[in-house]
Amino acid sequence: MKKIAAITFHSAHNFGSCLQAYALQEYVKRLGKEKGQEIDYKIINLRKDIQDKMYNYVKNSSGVKKILKKILYGNSLERQYQIFEDFINNSLQLTPTTYHTLEDLKKADLKFDYYISGSDQIWNVTAQDFDWAYMLDFPSFGTKISYAASFGPKERKIEQEKSEKIKNLLNQYKYISVREEGTKSKMAQYTDKPIEINVDPTMLLSKQEWEKLIDTKPLYSKHKYLLFYTLRMSKERVSYIKKLAKKLGLHVVVITPFIKYDMMGGFVKLYDTGPKEFLNLIKNAELVISSSFHGTVFSIVLNKPFYSLDGLNDNRISTLLKETKLENRSLSIGDEIKLEDVYNVEFTVANAQIEIEKERSKKYLLKALDL
Repeated sequence: MKKIAAITFHSAHNFGSCLQAYALQEYVKRLGKEKGQEIDYKIINLRKDIQDKMYNYVKNSSGVKKILKKILYGNSLERQYQIFEDFINNSLQLTPTTYHTLEDLKKADLKFDYYISGSDQIWNVTAQDFDWAYMLDFPSFGTKISYAASFGPKERKIEQEKSEKIKNLLNQYKYISVREEGTKSKMAQYTDKPIEINVDPTMLLSKQEWEKLIDTKPLYSKHKYLLFYTLRMSKERVSYIKKLAKKLGLHVVVITPFIKYDMMGGFVKLYDTGPKEFLNLIKNAELVISSSFHGTVFSIVLNKPFYSLDGLNDNRISTLLKETKLENRSLSIGDEIKLEDVYNVEFTVANAQIEIEKERSKKYLLKALDL
């Protein structure tokens, strides 16, 4: 039996983070079955205290914005917190022990045969919840590899001390896989080892496999709707989406609260949404507009008409749109859209390209895990 451990942002209450952790878990297990090898797959249950503070708004309200969120959305956010926790604890195969720090992991002296870093922005050393554990600064045993790890969407200056540590840890990996060209260029500064670009784990599973997670009943069925998912709201975005939705005769569903703009939109607010509900809303939407990488990914995988807000200005989304020949689905606020183009999305080339990339990623994982 091969013992494989992955470390990633599995406990972040973020749709993409949870779903990419699930996807890599399910795909590696499937590869083992295909090759007739029994695999004991675990996600290292690293739950940093700062992550609890970041995602549990109700429990850890401090500062004006967080207190207001507790007052305005307390019940919804409490439900959402529990929905995420249920998914993390019931759908992900976690180590029995919960670890809170790098020192906890070093003391545990885990004995897995293989350790996988990835995916998600686990190598974004400027992220609030980054930890050197995500670059595997703890195993004393086993083969270190990465899969579709990301440095993040933007170029950032890194201090000399951190750069030296990155170089040291990266050169301990046997195989290195990243998610986009920007991360490859950055990591190439620290190692001479070959670096492959592989698809995000969420793209390893088929449309049919993802639909097994989705309830057959639409989460929202009162009206036909446009799902608007952004991590950065603005007055201009609210106004633009309202006008577009009115032209299309659609209601607008939002799943992320923004206190400053909540009263402006007249949107349908579904804030108690977890990973499975997120997929449900994408599947049943008439149109998805998102500035999120995973919002774009799942729109493509589920073959839903979509636009990616400023997609060509984001390293991760730009790579994805160019590979799938969907650059024309990048949208900037103020762009004039021909209504006949909104639902006219050609996924044939995208689907074929994803299959090619999946096969390349499969070969990488088979090689890296000696399957």
